[in-house]
Amino acid sequence: MKKFTLFAVLIILVASFTVAMAEPRGKPGGKDSGREGRRSPYANLNLTEEQKGKIDAMRESLQKEMTPIRTDMIKKRMELNLLWMEDSPEADKIKAKQKEIRDLRGIMEDTLTDFRLTVNSILTPEQRAELMTKRAQGKSSFHKDKKQYRK
Repeated sequence: MKKFTLFAVLIILVASFTVAMAEPRGKPGGKDSGREGRRSPYANLNLTEEQKGKIDAMRESLQKEMTPIRTDMIKKRMELNLLWMEDSPEADKIKAKQKEIRDLRGIMEDTLTDFRLTVNSILTPEQRAELMTKRAQGKSSFHKDKKQYRK
């Protein structure tokens, strides 16, 4: 009975996460996107209207591609948690589930890499240089913030 209850809770959570992930989020970086306070890395690159249109279409496509992968990853993490909650957790099952999660992360990483490479091909050399500068500054400020919290 305990396993049935846990399985039912798992199904309900996966269903609710799937619905939440599938909802439209508005424009990237906008107030409906869930990214308040976080600007697009492509802001202030003086993009042409054509570049903006291509990047927006690519972002939308990326989100459609990533949603089922994210949902599957959430499901796998919940399944992993259930495996750990068993009276006698089985190492082989746990390790297999962890591998499935790592594989999904790899797919996500490859998908994001393809997206970034395609965006880079749309940008001019000057825009790419500016983007790389922004990314480097963003990473260094992130690490500075982490050091402040460690004190």
